[in-house]
Amino acid sequence: MNPRSIRMTGLIFSAMLMMGNTTSPLPNLDAIVNLGLKQNGLSTQQMTAVVPIVGYDGNGASLRMAQISGPENAVLRVKAVLEIDHDTNGPWQYTALIPVSSLANNGRDHRVDGVGITALVTK
Repeated sequence: MNPRSIRMTGLIFSAMLMMGNTTSPLPNLDAIVNLGLKQNGLSTQQMTAVVPIVGYDGNGASLRMAQISGPENAVLRVKAVLEIDHDTNGPWQYTALIPVSSLANNGRDHRVDGVGITALVTK
């Protein structure tokens, strides 16, 4: 397992333990976000879940949370959202937020298609 995978896997597990849950990440935050969106007339009929956002920029790892939504079979496969910051060496830069089913040992993370990011959760 490469050092990047070890750090990211440890961060995801740590986030789940902090919330006292190792099987279904952060269900209470999911309900809170769903209630807030519903109160603003923005609820969804699709399944939602809150999962860790794992970022890596070469200087170390960071951890935040995101609510994802999509078809149940796809949402259940998502273990984290991978955050990738990229500078295009021009006037633009971007941050990609990609739902993934695993953080691969070979550095190739497994994207889950059909799942979107509906909210960023911060403390």
